[in-house]
Amino acid sequence: MDEFLVIEDERAVIGNEVLKLKPKYREVVVLFYFKELKIEEIATILDCSINTVKTRLSRARNMLKERLGGKLDE
Repeated sequence: MDEFLVIEDERAVIGNEVLKLKPKYREVVVLFYFKELKIEEIATILDCSINTVKTRLSRARNMLKERLGGKLDE
């Protein structure tokens, strides 16, 4: 039961940090990880190139890693 609470707490922390991202980064994270769309599908939805989606996703991951650095280890 305690493990379940820890996992739920980590998800909440990650979710809050995703919501703090700028919209152009948040939307690719949500579409890729939560909606489980392919990069090509995201590019079509957002009307941008595949490389743009890849770049935004990479930058968003880096921002989240930086922001979450020690939060999940506590």
